[in-house]
Amino acid sequence: MTVTQFEKLLQEYGSSIYGFCCHLTGNRMTAEDLYQDAVLKAFSKLQTIHSEDRARNYILGIAVRLYKNQRRKHTETPASDQLAPVPDVQNVAEETEQQELYTCVRRAVQGLPYRLREVTYLYYFSGLRTKEIAAVLHIPEGTVKSRLSKARSEIRKEMVDHGYETR
Repeated sequence: MTVTQFEKLLQEYGSSIYGFCCHLTGNRMTAEDLYQDAVLKAFSKLQTIHSEDRARNYILGIAVRLYKNQRRKHTETPASDQLAPVPDVQNVAEETEQQELYTCVRRAVQGLPYRLREVTYLYYFSGLRTKEIAAVLHIPEGTVKSRLSKARSEIRKEMVDHGYETR
């Protein structure tokens, strides 16, 4: 991959990679550091990236590994500098209800064990398919599906406990 192709990749997918880092870390400062470290590491390995199609997944995989390493070094959980949602709703009542729902879902996802949380972020927030997640995390696809199923079940239970109906 050339430097120009890498720049194009970052222009196209940079914000989604950064968003994934935000979801993974739970705070913006740590996410910025993680994003920067992942991009720099990928840039230093530019010669090993042969396919533009897989480059985004490669960077996401680097971010996941860097975050795991960081978590091992620091046993404390990251500060929860919650990201403020941007509501699309115009009505104030609907906006408030939407924000409460977002906060409840966000807490439910944040409360998941790390292994369930990371596949949830990769699937729902980064838009990766289960096969791609398996490649990024170096685990079997069946394990990804199992973790997603368990995560959905846990989130559903948490939502019901907070008075939301699930379909």
